[in-house]
Amino acid sequence: MMTKTGRLIQLCAVFALHIGIVSTADAQVMITPDLDGLTVEHQGRPVRVQREQNETQVIEPNFQRASREMPAFLRSAEEPDIADILERQFDARRRTELWNFRDAKTLVMFCNGAWCGQSPANIGSLTRMGYPPSKIKWYRGGMQAWETLGLATVVAESQ
Repeated sequence: MMTKTGRLIQLCAVFALHIGIVSTADAQVMITPDLDGLTVEHQGRPVRVQREQNETQVIEPNFQRASREMPAFLRSAEEPDIADILERQFDARRRTELWNFRDAKTLVMFCNGAWCGQSPANIGSLTRMGYPPSKIKWYRGGMQAWETLGLATVVAESQ
């Protein structure tokens, strides 16, 4: 049995299709009102990031869960491991006990989903070490929100 709200939504959709406001054949879901997608470089190749327009597209099963095991990154790593990550991957330089983050990369942190606390914990660890907050970006919704929005993903190659 359909609720009043459900019937209203259905009627609005039928009306919009009937008067030509929305066409299922021509409708394109944009990232923003003025941006249909963008191309970025990933492992030396261009990757197009855009909303999936395929009605059969589904969310990756791992990201359908409300919780899942999270790999530890900086939170449980030992100090020498953190130093190695900062120097090798983030281009930070150590000077005795202090770090020079002038040439450090801007980081984009994301979790498994909005319920995940891994990124906030890692951001806290990095900022306590002196990593500039202006060089840390956080995608709050994580992979779960990214997948829900139908945005493009690339599977990492083994290293």
